[in-house]
Amino acid sequence: MPIPPSIIEWVRALFTPAKRSLEGSTPRHPYALHHSEPVAHFALSTGTFSDPPVRLYTAKKIHHQLEQARTEFIQANVTVKKQALLLPKVLHYYAKDAALELRHLVELVCESTSETQRKEMAQLQHRLRRRIDKCVEWLPYKSNFRYVVHRDLAE
Repeated sequence: MPIPPSIIEWVRALFTPAKRSLEGSTPRHPYALHHSEPVAHFALSTGTFSDPPVRLYTAKKIHHQLEQARTEFIQANVTVKKQALLLPKVLHYYAKDAALELRHLVELVCESTSETQRKEMAQLQHRLRRRIDKCVEWLPYKSNFRYVVHRDLAE
């Protein structure tokens, strides 16, 4: 059975080098985003231990689904220890692309966590007697192979 031309064109476009834009000399890949979307960090998975799980997204609900992916990633990967709030490195990259200061990132994390996690963060802040953003430690990016499929795809 021959491969349809549309699939061949799609694969060719995916692997072609960047093209020059009309405005000037800025190279753009055919599937590059036209503007920055920091929340895309929670949709990208290279198969490493630190990456979010693989999920399916639909065009109509993409923004809601990406926000949900961010919330679920935060809930699953943020840890409160006796002396620190441990945040995954993916959140560091997200904050950088979203131009968020650390205190604003911590506020976002607090809004996205469960009630139990919020209580643990409040206890940490009370115990150390300083702002919670002063207690942040970054978890190292783990590049070990681990490809996780989101539970919705597994069903």
